[in-house]
Amino acid sequence: MYSFGRIATVIGSLLIGIALAQAQVPAGYPADYKSIVDGAKKEGKVVVYSTTDAKLVTPLLKDFEAAFPGIKVE
Repeated sequence: MYSFGRIATVIGSLLIGIALAQAQVPAGYPADYKSIVDGAKKEGKVVVYSTTDAKLVTPLLKDFEAAFPGIKVE
């Protein structure tokens, strides 16, 4: 089971990576990072399975959706 801290760290890392260089592959990311993001946009959503209260992470989810237009968080 994933904790809120772990989920927040993963999503936060993604947000930081996008903020630093949306057109480039950030240092330490897989070489096919852009294709991963493109695939997620094509799919249209990311599903997060967690016991975390949705109200608690709403600001984080909105930031993710702003950083990745076209990818909804479910």
